[in-house]
Amino acid sequence: MRPHTPDLPHAAVCLWLRQNQSPG
Repeated sequence: MRPHTPDLPHAAVCLWLRQNQSPG
């Protein structure tokens, strides 16, 4: 399940996902 987002580069998506998956 991915939120509605514009056409972003794979790098940006990866970073965004990593930020969301905060440890803890």
